[in-house]
Amino acid sequence: MRIVRSSKGRTILEIAAELGINDKTLNQWVVQARNADIDPEGSMSDAAKRRIRALEDQVAQLEKDLEFEKKARAFTQAISLRRRSSK
Repeated sequence: MRIVRSSKGRTILEIAAELGINDKTLNQWVVQARNADIDPEGSMSDAAKRRIRALEDQVAQLEKDLEFEKKARAFTQAISLRRRSSK
């Protein structure tokens, strides 16, 4: 699971091909690992685990969106500064 977790931006399909294993098998392992991280004792309902996973996915997407926004803002500011300095 360390390989998958440290391979941000790469798909399960790519990682599975690199490791020479079936992508569906790797995906099952990832889901099992996420469930174990969420609920080590196994006491939560499946619905609660799904909700937590959905919220984690949403947070990850929001973090990506925020990073993109920061880069876009920096780019826009750089263009604005160039225009001002060229006048």
